[in-house]
Amino acid sequence: GVLVMVNEAMAYARMGENRKAHDALQKALNVAPDNAAANFNLGLLKAEENDLVGAEKHLKAALKTDPQMTRAAFNLAVIVSKVRLDEAVDFCRKAAQIRPDVPRYAFTLAFYQKQKGDFSGAANVLDTLITKYPTYADAYVLLGGIYEKQGKKAEAEGVYARGLSVAGIPVPYKVRMRVLLEALKGAPDAQ
Repeated sequence: GVLVMVNEAMAYARMGENRKAHDALQKALNVAPDNAAANFNLGLLKAEENDLVGAEKHLKAALKTDPQMTRAAFNLAVIVSKVRLDEAVDFCRKAAQIRPDVPRYAFTLAFYQKQKGDFSGAANVLDTLITKYPTYADAYVLLGGIYEKQGKKAEAEGVYARGLSVAGIPVPYKVRMRVLLEALKGAPDAQ
């Protein structure tokens, strides 16, 4: 019953029929208010419609029913990051812990930690990420930038050099890292 309604809603959403998708999901939630899939999909639909309060409510309901639903946690992090950075960090950390095999979760966690001013926390997450996923190019750029902000010139140079030595990192990233590295080498040491 409920699964059929959720699948029907997803079919409508794929066709761009958001109103019908919305109604089908609401019908599913009338039958099973705690259904994680229905709440999750309605949350995404609300986010798409820019109803962030509704999106947050339904994504939190989905996560409450299914605490392992990383996509709900991750989407919550993105939604609340504009207004409640601490919560965004918590939701992102949850997603990254449940699914350490999805590097984007760890990267986004570090991104929010940096925004919050937790540079060492962000650096630790990124260092672990690079060790586990050496070709995750964005992590080198973010980590190098954090070290530069902290005045740790040698560490920043090390990160960029490490990124440049890894096979499989896309050329545009290599170019960017080389530019960042050259700029650091040309800059006087901050004493």
